[in-house]
Amino acid sequence: MSASQWALLSRVNRGTTPRDLAWELGRSVFGTTTDAHRLILLGLLSADSRPADRRPADHRPASRPHRADERRQT
Repeated sequence: MSASQWALLSRVNRGTTPRDLAWELGRSVFGTTTDAHRLILLGLLSADSRPADRRPADHRPASRPHRADERRQT
């Protein structure tokens, strides 16, 4: 098991998505999903067949303004 896989395994909770873990660890969603898939294949992690509940909009990270918006502000 790699260090990045161990970091995932130690932080995963019921309902945690690869996107949540990627944000927490500062990693790409693709790399996090790949590590999660490998952990599932090893039998160390299981995937729920139901999608996770969506968080309320006020808990989502703030989006970055578009470049056009940034130019207008200056």
